[in-house]
Amino acid sequence: LNVLFSENMDNARSLAMELSLRVASGQDLWDMEVKQGAVLHMIHQDTLAVTRNRIIAMTKRVPDDLYIGVMTEDSLTLPLSAVPVFVKSHPGVSLVVVELETPVACVSQKIYAPGELLLQYTSLKELAEQNDIAILVVQREVSSSFALSDYTNDGPVCISDTVECHYELDIAGYPGNKGVLKRVGRSYGN
Repeated sequence: LNVLFSENMDNARSLAMELSLRVASGQDLWDMEVKQGAVLHMIHQDTLAVTRNRIIAMTKRVPDDLYIGVMTEDSLTLPLSAVPVFVKSHPGVSLVVVELETPVACVSQKIYAPGELLLQYTSLKELAEQNDIAILVVQREVSSSFALSDYTNDGPVCISDTVECHYELDIAGYPGNKGVLKRVGRSYGN
């Protein structure tokens, strides 16, 4: 389970879609070899038409193994019900991307999220381990863990003791913009 976040959600979304397209088509990404497989990419608060246009701007051919789901603002628990069903009905799944509107914060190399998300993180991590698939959660970064209190009643909780990776990357389709990829290595709930 990995968390991808950026202050500009469009940058994180663009990178996540690039990863989805590469895995679904089996194309190498930068200097990394990619294993082809089905991809479920759950978009938050975009229409299928907007998503289709974004995909077409990034590739000439939409891969057959790319599946898109659209979530509404109040569908925070949808990944918990939809992702396991998809994984069970598509044995060749390699990657699941879930965009969440609820933000995270990175403070002193620790990642904080609203407490209400702990169940979602834990369930997605278990699903990834049980099915040997990669799950990428895409979220917007806010400036501090205290700012998260604006988005939840539960208060922020630390979901990672350390950030394993921190990359600044040029985002496909957004020349000059940078995105941040942070890999989370902690076992959630421990």
